[in-house]
Amino acid sequence: MSSKKYKIEIAGSVATGKTKLANQFFYILKDLRIESEDILANPFIDKKFDILDEEFAVERAFSSQATFMLQKITQHLLASQHSYNSVFDYCLWHESGYQKYWLESIDCNYAEAAQRQLSHSFDLMTLNAPKPDVIVRLASNVEGQHANIIKRFEEEGDVREFELDLWTHDNLSRLNDELHYAFEMNRVDSVPVIEFDAIHGKESVEDLIKKILEAVI
Repeated sequence: MSSKKYKIEIAGSVATGKTKLANQFFYILKDLRIESEDILANPFIDKKFDILDEEFAVERAFSSQATFMLQKITQHLLASQHSYNSVFDYCLWHESGYQKYWLESIDCNYAEAAQRQLSHSFDLMTLNAPKPDVIVRLASNVEGQHANIIKRFEEEGDVREFELDLWTHDNLSRLNDELHYAFEMNRVDSVPVIEFDAIHGKESVEDLIKKILEAVI
């Protein structure tokens, strides 16, 4: 195997198996460091705005997501300065799709302007972010995603009604469309993209890893 150090990003919608796949890479490859999202820092874990001022809701979403994105950029910069292989259980080129989805979920006059400004900020930040050596793009399947979300909620045992409302089939479909658009608009031609369906498991993880290593060596 080549001594070259590589960085893998896993792109995918919610509940498509990004973190699970990153862990599988770790167990198989061994010489790999998992770089995960800071879940507690994610401003959209609790996505219900219990406030009356809609303008403030947008400002809160805007500042939180911009800060969260900056943390991810910093994480990539630090990883690129160290001599180890890395797998990220998220993809920077999906982020503009996520933030557009969440801001559009807040129905008020300020959301559209905030989305445009945030998109511009993301463009500037990702411009200087270290690029991955390969991106694994997970297939989206609304039925499978919804089943995974319900299973996750059941395991956690504390589900609030508004959380279930956020992940309806229609909302998942809309999010998937936004992420697909964001990924295609921000795709970097020099970075190879390997498609993988983690929900249906039509291809083994071992075969996927072979493709990855062929791409990065």
